[in-house]
This record gives sequence, C-alpha cells and structure tokens, in this order.
Amino acid sequence: MTHPIKLGANEIEKGAKSLLDIDRKIRNQENGRPPEFLCVVCGLTDYAYRRPDGVYVVPITSLRE
Repeated sequence: MTHPIKLGANEIEKGAKSLLDIDRKIRNQENGRPPEFLCVVCGLTDYAYRRPDGVYVVPITSLRE
C-alpha cells in the first residue's frame, strides 16, 4: 500500500503536479501498483478538499488528535 504525500505551503499546485507525475510513472511500470490516494498536506487552507484531478488537499491542522 503506497501513499505518496507531499508537504506544501504555498506550493499546492507544484505538489499536486509532482504527485501526479509519480502516479503516472508507477502506473506505467509493469506490475506497478498505483497509490490508493494522492494528498498534498499544507498549512494555508481552511478545509480539506479534493481537486478535480483527484488529488486531496488537507490542512495539517486537521491531522491533530
């Protein structure tokens, strides 16, 4: 089970692009198992959401107990 996660501040778009590139490379490998989800963890958003490209954007504050 692979979960690529990038920590981004003002770079949500850059982080999402990087994750999508990684996902594409994994899917192109023989027997490559794609990630279950792609997620950019950031500190500059008020809520978690899913982008149209399928990448989740989650504020780090939502990960606390």
